[in-house]
Amino acid sequence: MPPAQRLIQGAQRVPQPLDRPAPAAGCATASGGNHGAAVAYAAEKLGVGARVFVPEIATPAKIARIRAHGAEAVVAGASYAEAQDSASALASADLLPTVRLF
Repeated sequence: MPPAQRLIQGAQRVPQPLDRPAPAAGCATASGGNHGAAVAYAAEKLGVGARVFVPEIATPAKIARIRAHGAEAVVAGASYAEAQDSASALASADLLPTVRLF
C-alpha cells in the first residue's frame, strides 16, 4: 500500500461516534504536514472542521495543502512536541476529539 494511502486510512480515524455524528467543530491534531493534510482531507469528506497545529518548521507547501482541504492550519511552537501540546490544550478546552499521528 502506498504511504499516502496509509496516511489517509489512519486519518479517517477522525472521531465519529457510532451513536451521533461527528461534532461540527471537528477535531484537532498536530502534524509536520502530511498527517495534517490527511486529517484535513478526511474531515472535509465528513463535512466537519479540523484544526491542524504545525510547528514553525512546517513548509509553506504543506500548510497550503492542509488549508486546501478547508482545515485551519495553526502555527504553534518551534517543534512538533510544542504543536502537539497546543492541539491537546485546545482539544481539552473546547472538548474536541484529537486525531493522533501514532
